[in-house]
Amino acid sequence: MKDLNFDFQSKVLCIGNTFSACLSRIFILLFFLGAFATANAQAPSHDPSTMIRNNDGRYWIFTTGDGVWAMSSSNSNFSDWRPEPTPFAPGTWPGWINNYVDGFGGFFWAPDVIKIGNTYYLYYSCAGNGAPAAIGLATAPDLNGPWTDRGMVVAGNNAIDPALYMDNGRLWMSWGNWQTGLDICELSTSTGKRISGITHLVGGNVEGPGLIRNGNYYYLFYQRGLCCNGLNSSYYMVVARSTSITGPYTEERTFLPNRSGNQHGPGHFGYGEGKLTYHYYAVNDNGNAKLAVTTLGWSNGWPVAGGSGGWEAPSTNYRLRNVGTGLFLDGMGRTTNGDACGQYANTTHPNAQWQLIDVGNGYRQLRNVGTGLFLDGMGRTANGDDCGMWANTTHQNSHWSIQQYGSNVRIQNRATGLFLDGMGRSANGDNVGQYANTTHPNAQWQLVSATGARIVDVGDEVAEQIGAEIRLYPNPTDGYFTLEIPDFKGNETIRILDIMGKEMMKLDALEQTQEINISDLTPGQYILQLNSNEKSLVRKFIKQ
Repeated sequence: MKDLNFDFQSKVLCIGNTFSACLSRIFILLFFLGAFATANAQAPSHDPSTMIRNNDGRYWIFTTGDGVWAMSSSNSNFSDWRPEPTPFAPGTWPGWINNYVDGFGGFFWAPDVIKIGNTYYLYYSCAGNGAPAAIGLATAPDLNGPWTDRGMVVAGNNAIDPALYMDNGRLWMSWGNWQTGLDICELSTSTGKRISGITHLVGGNVEGPGLIRNGNYYYLFYQRGLCCNGLNSSYYMVVARSTSITGPYTEERTFLPNRSGNQHGPGHFGYGEGKLTYHYYAVNDNGNAKLAVTTLGWSNGWPVAGGSGGWEAPSTNYRLRNVGTGLFLDGMGRTTNGDACGQYANTTHPNAQWQLIDVGNGYRQLRNVGTGLFLDGMGRTANGDDCGMWANTTHQNSHWSIQQYGSNVRIQNRATGLFLDGMGRSANGDNVGQYANTTHPNAQWQLVSATGARIVDVGDEVAEQIGAEIRLYPNPTDGYFTLEIPDFKGNETIRILDIMGKEMMKLDALEQTQEINISDLTPGQYILQLNSNEKSLVRKFIKQ
């Protein structure tokens, strides 16, 4: 199973209580580090779409975001997720939406996509102030575009979270949320528009449907509970079945519980290219949203999610800079088991690059790109002991927990309990050590992508690709946070949006580092959007 951080957000953001539908189809770009969501998926992780392959063979996922976020990977191991162009330019949207949705600002929810013949059909959700919402359609010959908008498909208080399913040549769309429950209708396979009446499937406070068929039964997946409040979310996924695609669906049972291992509040079912996708909040990562990619099996006529505990996609390459010494963690070209790991001044050499590989339960292995060895605690438990390297092993000496510490991280060995430490050694080639719990800068590290962008927030690799310049902490916050804009120019404005895209605050960026008061906001997930003449960057944060 692969987990991605979806700040990118692919459907990776959650909708609030009124439209409490997690944007699990995203981006999911993810910076996935379990504690990290690496763009091996995480980048940005709510409401991911069904996984789909493009004409060039790349695997794509669309998700909630400005212009509809998207990301893709070149392989079925999902080891190299990257952000893709949005179908709509951020800040723009089809004019018809204004006739159906009050206060829409360009932030689309929970898309889904399907290929029919040589054409890709992308269905997206639009919501604004109050309940009215709408689902629209855009088509393209390639997932890279160009996209042509085809207008409204359905509109109404519950018109969000479209889910497509092709059944024996007939195209169906289910959708809905807390307002009135779940509905379904048949669509034309040529126009993508509705050709049948609307059938009500499930009433009450449910949302985010998904459909598949197995044997004589259709299986309808949906969420109960409330999403979008991190580890306080009461979301869980259920499944019911029927011998008819239009129901009635009965025998409801839990498919994914509210809490299982590291996963909390799972939601938004998707199944494509043989992969089950959904989003959840990581217990071991302060409730950051993740995208799970796993398999789907069957037991006694009912679906079963494959895997357990989660395996997050390995991230792109990183460099780790010690805050105390200023040197970077370096394999030094040493290739013998037990060799000490060193430090070196800034370099782009593979010896200074590391792959972060999730091994489950919130731990990762750090594999040196140059030597192929893994960072290892070596079973050494005395303060100051050198940290070593070892060939691939399942031993807990090679497992590390990456923990947020302000805008930096600390890296703790699973077996020894000690933290990776620069030891104040500042000469090129000096060994890196281990030390008991401390807040000293020698025990703090900055995660920097191999391309040079600093990772701001553990658990949000997508943000590194989409909004690397924004540093926001603490996150979650109870009322205030500090915003850092390293490339500050003085022409930036700050917008804070709720998960439905409604603007809650707007202010000018006054200086490179400033404190922002959000004590008046209700608890939940929000999006900070930093706009300048050159670009627009986004970050997700949680108000406790």
